[in-house]
Amino acid sequence: MPWLIGLPVAFFAVLMLAGQLLSTPEGEARWVERETIKICRKETARPEAERKTQQFESMQDCDRLEFNFKQRYGENP
Repeated sequence: MPWLIGLPVAFFAVLMLAGQLLSTPEGEARWVERETIKICRKETARPEAERKTQQFESMQDCDRLEFNFKQRYGENP
């Protein structure tokens, strides 16, 4: 009877371990760059007085980030 509870828990633990081992620095870098592009789009859509960061000044900054992502990884963000 304890194996009925232990089996799903063990399966979940194995999946978590596999996910951790399969994550790569390149995959994490892609995620960071995708999120940066999303934040850039959100921030430049706001009025300048309401922006949380002044790092992104215009949509051209976002377009440049997206272009660099496409050049580096060969896919859309």
